[in-house]
Amino acid sequence: MQHNITELKNITQKPINNYESNAVGLMIVSPNSFDKFMIDDKKDSYLQIAITAGINAAKITNKIFPLCYNIPINGVNIEIKPSNTIHTDTLKYYASFIPSFKPKTFNINIIKSQQNQQIQKNSIKQEKQKKYEIQFQKAKIQFQKIQQNQIKKQSVYRTKYSEYCGFEVRATINTESKIKADMESLNAVNATLISLFGIFKDKDKDIIITQVKLET
Repeated sequence: MQHNITELKNITQKPINNYESNAVGLMIVSPNSFDKFMIDDKKDSYLQIAITAGINAAKITNKIFPLCYNIPINGVNIEIKPSNTIHTDTLKYYASFIPSFKPKTFNINIIKSQQNQQIQKNSIKQEKQKKYEIQFQKAKIQFQKIQQNQIKKQSVYRTKYSEYCGFEVRATINTESKIKADMESLNAVNATLISLFGIFKDKDKDIIITQVKLET
């Protein structure tokens, strides 16, 4: 029997309950950008715009994500807390990604498969294969060096960003339905953070949005 992976689960038999879903997230900015924002006369208006964006996002979550139920929302509360003493040790996982290694020129399996068919007809192919194997090993060693350098950089991020400036966003959504509004609360936090990002993006190139998660 073939299963439809895009099926929306039938929740007809589930009882209706009052649920509260909480989600949180962080946006990190440079200290200079943070200080300028905090003395800006328009900062309260900017924060209200970001909160409005989060509320609107919560209400249309099912239109953005196909496998999301259209549930009634009784209330949405979003808080933005500016802080210059944010602590986290997971920033490094978002600040620097190790690139995946996908060698196209030195794909040894393809080279072996192609040249095994010609090996008896042309001895030059054998020399060529050895050349590619050497190049492949060199590329592999180089990639391992890149990985090691990235890991060292990540440990630097942990030391450097033990305390920094930014915004803590929390969204609380109440609903009387058959399921929690978890996707709605996560969507609200993301939209709020992205709205804040729009305020800083032209002035700060070190912005990081991180640790968006549900909170129990």
